[in-house]
Amino acid sequence: MPTQTFNIALPQELVKEVDKRAKIEYKNRSELIREALRVYLLKRN
Repeated sequence: MPTQTFNIALPQELVKEVDKRAKIEYKNRSELIREALRVYLLKRN
């Protein structure tokens, strides 16, 4: 699947939480955010 890179601004505390959770789940930041967006979008449909 082709990917596209884009920039987003997040509060520092949210970035810390993302990084902490990514480390626990052995994922990188991008993987965790992709998964979170997929879950969010599935729940909204």
